[in-house]
Amino acid sequence: MTPETLLRAIGDIDDAAIAEAAPDAAPHHPAWWRPVLVVAIGLALVAAVVAAGVRLSRTDPVAPGTEPTTRSSTTSRPSGLTLAIGEATSVSITAVDMALFPASLSTDQITTVLPDLGVPLGGAAWYTMDGALSYVSVQQTTTPDDASALASCGAHYACTTIDLSGSGAVPSDVIMAGNQALVTDVGGVPVASFWYAGDPGVRHYQSDFVVGGVAYRIALTGTDPAADAARLGAIVAAIIAGPPPDLAPLQHPDFPDLRNDDLTLVQAQGDPVFGAYIPSDPPAGWSFDSARRTHNPARNDLDATWTNGDGTLMISASAAGLTPDVDARTVHPDEKAKYDLRLYPIPWSDSIPSNLWDVVQNPVFLPGEITSDVVAARVYTAGEPDSGVPQAQFSVLYGDVLVYIDARGLDAEQLWAVVQQLG
Repeated sequence: MTPETLLRAIGDIDDAAIAEAAPDAAPHHPAWWRPVLVVAIGLALVAAVVAAGVRLSRTDPVAPGTEPTTRSSTTSRPSGLTLAIGEATSVSITAVDMALFPASLSTDQITTVLPDLGVPLGGAAWYTMDGALSYVSVQQTTTPDDASALASCGAHYACTTIDLSGSGAVPSDVIMAGNQALVTDVGGVPVASFWYAGDPGVRHYQSDFVVGGVAYRIALTGTDPAADAARLGAIVAAIIAGPPPDLAPLQHPDFPDLRNDDLTLVQAQGDPVFGAYIPSDPPAGWSFDSARRTHNPARNDLDATWTNGDGTLMISASAAGLTPDVDARTVHPDEKAKYDLRLYPIPWSDSIPSNLWDVVQNPVFLPGEITSDVVAARVYTAGEPDSGVPQAQFSVLYGDVLVYIDARGLDAEQLWAVVQQLG
């Protein structure tokens, strides 16, 4: 999860404030990698679990670490499970390795890793850059017939996520500060659960357990504590009593031309797909720093970086093409309100209209229309006028290749000289 996604998850902070608090968060790549994948899962999950008994033992305030436990593949699925859920008075953030890429799962693949929860599910398997399975993330894909069941979710909340991993703990970006989980024994499987407060009236829940050597994390958000706790318990019970997942078919799939390579400048400029977008004559005093070529089911791009002291120039060329997002951000020189930062004094949250926020932050230009004046309109100074550093972010669409430029320390004239070398 990126910092701006986390701010949205924890509090009611608008997009403008988030972008200004994290100016480096402008997308260097298409939005596929953002691990915000999930959508609402309704209260229908509770009714979807077939009734059977599960005996619960005592609950103790212990840490969420558990030992692998086996289960029977023929056990009936229980309902009515009451989990002990500790209140985490504070949570902290831990880094999540974002060097992963997703591959969408088919309905048949999902049925091999999760029991039938009575609702349509979608998701992805997440792989390391060398193609090894890291974890699986699944969520509901459609709204239940009773739309009111989703009223508590809100437009900005990922209501339910089910993650599982057969190779260690599931990646997490939210952890408790201290020993605040409670553990419930569910058929011999210790289930550690806690909740923490989000916006007023909103609670975020999480349950972690290991069964059959597979680690699970169930996370959901809602505003009805009783119903949300019951929903969490129903999902946990269904997974523990259900058949074991078959992760083997997902372990090492064949990804054609899988790449994650560091390149020299010569290699980057010689790339048959993106080499034409790597400048050969950087500004005086600037030196090549690094380049990386990536290709997998979710990405096909080449990133290159130059530095000059504290200054950086990053160029990312990707095979994005004219996606709906790119089309919505494509602007023409006469549409100054959509890209000219000279019209918007900082703080931008007070000056940029909300309906133009996304396009002003990262407009897309066509190569035949971008000019030196357009580039100058994108350069702004961060910090005090006498000591601030010029910065600029924008994209140029060359046919099917989208080139994103992020510059710090280059004035408008220098940046225009770079743009003229592309394509």
